[in-house]
Amino acid sequence: MTLSEHLRVPYLLEAASVEVSPRQWVCRLAYPELEGCVAESPSLEDAMRKLETRRLNIILTRLDAGQPVPVPRAPLATGYSAWIALEAALPGDIVARIRREETMQHQSAGATPD
Repeated sequence: MTLSEHLRVPYLLEAASVEVSPRQWVCRLAYPELEGCVAESPSLEDAMRKLETRRLNIILTRLDAGQPVPVPRAPLATGYSAWIALEAALPGDIVARIRREETMQHQSAGATPD
């Protein structure tokens, strides 16, 4: 599987409001199928951005180390993951790598990126 395909794997998302101290709550999000992929923030949007950044970093780290990445279900057929990498402020070389893979996949399928 390519990096781009790994990034299109749909993981189950768990969400909960958690009281971290008296009258102070955060939104805790997790992809439990991807060990260690958890994020917290008072804002749902910020928690989701942190979670996606964590997911990308876990997948990249595991792939670059030659370790398996959990694939509980097949990757989605379509998707454009480069914008997620940009939003997560990943280094430009990683974003370029994702774009190259997605462009090659779309060209071989006779489609254009979403």
